[in-house]
Amino acid sequence: MNHQINPDEKSVIVKFSVYLIGTILLLHVNQISAQDLITKEGRIYNYQSQSYRYQELRDILKNKASAFTHYQQYHSARNKAKIFGYSSLGLMASGFYFGSIKKESNCSSGGVCPDRITGILLGLASILPGTIAIAYSIKASDHRIKSINTFNNHSKNSKISIKLGATKNGIGVIINF
Repeated sequence: MNHQINPDEKSVIVKFSVYLIGTILLLHVNQISAQDLITKEGRIYNYQSQSYRYQELRDILKNKASAFTHYQQYHSARNKAKIFGYSSLGLMASGFYFGSIKKESNCSSGGVCPDRITGILLGLASILPGTIAIAYSIKASDHRIKSINTFNNHSKNSKISIKLGATKNGIGVIINF
């Protein structure tokens, strides 16, 4: 039985074949590009089937300038948060120490002890660096998130583009790297 394909059937077959090949290529490209993204599971970051802590991503993020800038800003903000946090704890500990000293010879006849006042003032003074430490900690967290998102967005946008379009020989798949 000889069956000839008319031009309309041939056109449908070609279009279907192109769409099928294009779909397979898109699925394959998406699978490849998913491996080039940094994903997070708890405190562990995964990249190309390897697990890293955030500090270990330096060499990976270095390849994308804007992501690496956020990485550096994260470390800067994190270090500032630590400095202000430890300063706040030091002031608070000093306040507790001075507040707990009870030397009757230092107390005036009205029952007010200068050591306790100093302790209270140091405790109150610890609020300012503690608040600044919290602000820098939040800023550091934002930069950590932005560095990963920037890296992933850059990785998604710089991959292969596949288009179905007209070529000089008819319909074709156009792949740009």
